[in-house]
Amino acid sequence: MIEQQHVDNLAEKIRDLGGHPTKLGDVLAPVLGQVLGKATAAAGPERLLWLDIQLEEKAMKDYKDFLVKAGGEKEMFNILWNNLIDEDLHTAWFTNKLRELKEIGLIH
Repeated sequence: MIEQQHVDNLAEKIRDLGGHPTKLGDVLAPVLGQVLGKATAAAGPERLLWLDIQLEEKAMKDYKDFLVKAGGEKEMFNILWNNLIDEDLHTAWFTNKLRELKEIGLIH
């Protein structure tokens, strides 16, 4: 998955820089993903797409904040920048899909 690759790339770079990435995401992410997956599926496609857009926008904000803090560490900056681009593309796709579903009358 793309999102997991984002996490893995960041964790690897943090280790390369002598840091220790948190294991919290490794434990919580799969559990939260399953819970959110079941809850949002029950909510229907409109709410699911809206939630996806909100999550992607939050991720973009976080990446922008991290980019400022990355300073002169070029490789970290590039990882964050690439992740930001992915999140922007995801947001555009979800937004367009929501619009398409409204246009064809599948959601209101």
